[in-house]
Amino acid sequence: MEASKIASLISIALIIKRRRKRRRRSLWTREWLKRNERGVFRQLMEELRLEDPEHYRRYLRMDTSKFECLLEKVEMKLTRKDTNMREAIPAGERLALSLRFLATGESYSSLHYQFRISVSSFALIVPEVCQAVFDVMKDEFLHFPENEEEWLAIAAGFEDVWQLPHCIGAADGKHVRILHPRNSGSVFYNYK
Repeated sequence: MEASKIASLISIALIIKRRRKRRRRSLWTREWLKRNERGVFRQLMEELRLEDPEHYRRYLRMDTSKFECLLEKVEMKLTRKDTNMREAIPAGERLALSLRFLATGESYSSLHYQFRISVSSFALIVPEVCQAVFDVMKDEFLHFPENEEEWLAIAAGFEDVWQLPHCIGAADGKHVRILHPRNSGSVFYNYK
């Protein structure tokens, strides 16, 4: 009887030891994600900035001076503190990955390999950066009419230039498919 109790205790101890080993082996983050000094921001973009400004502009759809100017404006909103667990992603990298996402329309899962940042971090960073850019730039670039005369002047401009009566604004980028009327020729043809 004594031997069976000892065997039971040893079995329980081994099970507990195995569970502890499993917990230690679980990854909080992938090892290759920790090596972001090899990612696009710290390697390719730095090389393009120094050696080939034209391809830098093609990569981000923005030249280096405009990138630096925009970064200067949003840096305070994008800067995060380092923690005991990891270093914060720099504001410049946050801006660059968001601009690359907006410029290409690539998925987060595709871009996370390039920037060596997790998909979940991408999903948090891109909206934060967009909001920061909007907050900082809205007063400079978005002017809303303040009275009826300004609204009417805008509507008159759209009607004069584009023959669109009662129009007070336009946004590009969305194609709405419609059935064209018979005998309308190329009036309803999408040239984009």
